[in-house]
Amino acid sequence: MGEPTLELKGLRKSYGGRVVLDGIELAVERGTILGYIGPNGAGKSTTVKILCGLLPEFEGEVRVLGLDPRADPVAVKRRIGYVPENALAGILSNGAWWSVPMAVLLGIPLYSNAAGMIPIVGVLVEKGASLGTALAFMMAVIGLSLPEAVILRRVLKMPLLVTFFGVIGASIILIGYLFNWII
Repeated sequence: MGEPTLELKGLRKSYGGRVVLDGIELAVERGTILGYIGPNGAGKSTTVKILCGLLPEFEGEVRVLGLDPRADPVAVKRRIGYVPENALAGILSNGAWWSVPMAVLLGIPLYSNAAGMIPIVGVLVEKGASLGTALAFMMAVIGLSLPEAVILRRVLKMPLLVTFFGVIGASIILIGYLFNWII
């Protein structure tokens, strides 16, 4: 086996006098799927922030793709992706008039199918997003994604493609507002 994708040796972190991570030892090989679970306050988010180079004050040794997030957090951030747990829900759940158009705009660069989006919609609604806003996000990801535009560009001329995206985008926004108004 090669170098682990993720390696923690004696990882320890405390806030004030409260120890939240106490000597974690972990090595994850390439291709491994890892579930990191525990009760609230167990240190899961702290561990992820350390791995991402967002929290450089800790004890022990950490390697992410062979890189030290404390010594070179920029190099780590260039190789991984991290979305804070409430980032999308925070934007879409404020009840502002612009939450539905924002949901559509946020969905365009993403790509998924309906089955992949249903759990995300459920979480968004659970976190406080209105149903219409969450559905608008789902429909934008499925129907207005940039990969879809690239595919459609092969068969549609640009004016028709722009018209298609304009009509679908306006329809999704209208449906989102309609669901928010009804429910």
